[in-house]
Amino acid sequence: MNKKIIIGSRGSKLALAQTKFVAEQIKKFDNEVEIEIKVIKTTGDRLMVALHKTPERGLFVKEIEEALLNKDIDLAVHSLKDMPSEGIDDLEIFAIPAREDPCDIIVPRKDVNITSLKDIVSNSVFATSSLRRISLIRDLFKSREIIDIRGNIDTRLKKLDEGYCDYLLMAKAALNRLEIKRKFFSLNPFDFVPAVGQGALAIQGRRREFDKFSKIISYLDDFKTRISTEIERKVLKLIGGGCQIPFGCYVSLTENGFFKISAFIEKDGNIRKVLFEENSKKDKNEVAYEIYKKLLF
Repeated sequence: MNKKIIIGSRGSKLALAQTKFVAEQIKKFDNEVEIEIKVIKTTGDRLMVALHKTPERGLFVKEIEEALLNKDIDLAVHSLKDMPSEGIDDLEIFAIPAREDPCDIIVPRKDVNITSLKDIVSNSVFATSSLRRISLIRDLFKSREIIDIRGNIDTRLKKLDEGYCDYLLMAKAALNRLEIKRKFFSLNPFDFVPAVGQGALAIQGRRREFDKFSKIISYLDDFKTRISTEIERKVLKLIGGGCQIPFGCYVSLTENGFFKISAFIEKDGNIRKVLFEENSKKDKNEVAYEIYKKLLF
């Protein structure tokens, strides 16, 4: 393995926290390796509208992948949920570390005093830019107002506390990775279905250099997370969607050898949800296709 590794990352506080985590894991494996983090601004970072309003995919990874192809960096760290289901031929996801908590959370404004979700009143205002979360929160709370919100985690929390909304919908993994202490209410991922790959990271490299990083890949890669997220991503590919449709899929490999699966899709205002188990010995392509079939209207 190289004695210096240049890792490409987006420049947001969350992205850098994730990349620094990976860098620390590499240093634990080999403390003699020198690591440089190269910040790369992506199209998604410049975007002024919600992701679902643009047809282009991979907006948060495009420029980083170009840097990999141009050999400006050796590895890249992405949020797995940002990666399109169809990759670039010359690049490969080398490792997927153990997944953070995949669930979504409801964060109340600091001056909103509630003890449970049952206390949320009918005129409450929720904020999210995700079509998936909009669909699911409407299903959970039939008469609540939902408004769009943009910006990084700190910006969103600041807007929340300034009165832009009453509740913010976000991924629990973001709070955990940034070590932000806030009151929140977790939403069960087998009911409020997460985005594909939510809570997981992807370490990407040039396909022909896999062997060069094989030892560190073996150290970083988590089998349970990889196989679960591979199934989720195969379903996403079958659906043919990204952020442009309300869709979620979560697969968890249980201790008793089963995949516990939740998935949902909204089409023409109608929601279809599925929750079931499959034997983990079954081929993952078959499992993905079974999920896909159950989601068809």
